[in-house]
Amino acid sequence: AGRREEDKIVVERVNVAKKHQRRTQKSPGGVIEKPVAIFASKVLLVCPRCGKPTRVAAKKVEKKSRRSCRKCGEVIDKL
Repeated sequence: AGRREEDKIVVERVNVAKKHQRRTQKSPGGVIEKPVAIFASKVLLVCPRCGKPTRVAAKKVEKKSRRSCRKCGEVIDKL
C-alpha cells in the first residue's frame, strides 16, 4: 500500500497531454506537448529474445524464482 504517485511511470509517445500556453515576453507561446505518467500495471514487458510484449511468468531456475516470457519461455533478467 504505497502512494499512487510512486506506482506510475512515463513511457515515450504514450499518454501525451497538450497544454495551450499564452505568449509572453519569455516564451513564444503555442501548444506544448507534455508526457503524462501512467500506472505501471498497465505496461507490458518486451521480451529481449522474441521482441514481443508479454506478460511475465514465474519459473524456478536453480531453486530461485525467475521472471520468464510467456510466449517463448526465455528467462528475463533484471535490467
